[in-house]
Amino acid sequence: MSAAGRAPPAGDDDTGFGVYIHWPFCLAKCPYCDFNSHVRERVDERRWLAALQSEIDHYAALAPGRTVTSLYFGGGTPSLMAPETVAAVVVAHPEVPEPTRELRFGPRFGLGLAFPEDAGDTKCVTKQHGSVNVCISEDDWPVEIEPVFRISSVIYQGSKIIARYVDGRATRYFANFPTGAYDRVVGHFRGVYGPPQLLWDRKVMLSDGLTVDNPVTVWRKTYPATGTIVYLEVRRHDDVRRDFADGRMGVVRLYIDGTDSVFAGMSTGNFLLLR
Repeated sequence: MSAAGRAPPAGDDDTGFGVYIHWPFCLAKCPYCDFNSHVRERVDERRWLAALQSEIDHYAALAPGRTVTSLYFGGGTPSLMAPETVAAVVVAHPEVPEPTRELRFGPRFGLGLAFPEDAGDTKCVTKQHGSVNVCISEDDWPVEIEPVFRISSVIYQGSKIIARYVDGRATRYFANFPTGAYDRVVGHFRGVYGPPQLLWDRKVMLSDGLTVDNPVTVWRKTYPATGTIVYLEVRRHDDVRRDFADGRMGVVRLYIDGTDSVFAGMSTGNFLLLR
């Protein structure tokens, strides 16, 4: 590093450099281990990934034009990392800027908006002594994409959006669409927000035991003033509600990182009351 804290520019004799990614978490601490490792039953991988990407962006700016020739994951027990976390690090594209626009489902549905006390088309279930409201509302998707979200499921019929409000403010939104419309939904959001920041190549098991690809396209927006990270996520198969993925439905989710799922503390019976 130079005195200014920046690596010298790459020259003709630059042989590149390696990057070490540390995953300090383990299921158990070996008695002989003196590495920086810690036993954790649960890791918030989204926050950890966001921190890794922030570090990658920082050091990439300090080494412009240089080439990474190797990537090593150490720990800890890096094999415990979710495949999508590893993939997001390996195929990260720091040059893809985050969206300049606020991530939303539509004009009426943005994170942090107040609970709709007087919305006539909204039905809600109240939880945790009134501090949490889970609601189903008529959507306000743009007309060109709205028909895609008209579905028939156990939890709702038609073109609806499920929202979770905590202490009067929206923290999560959820909507299903037919699995076959995945590319169309991704194309809609790409047209609104530009290229996604993350592409996850996942596999999931359906209720019939069949394992299928479940690609996930993710837009991320960071608010440095508050440290808040917001994700807009499109999955080909809805695997967020049950043990097995839904082979008929995809899902789009908008949420504040670190907040509870729309379905936390909810039962199918709760949703039947809202239909």
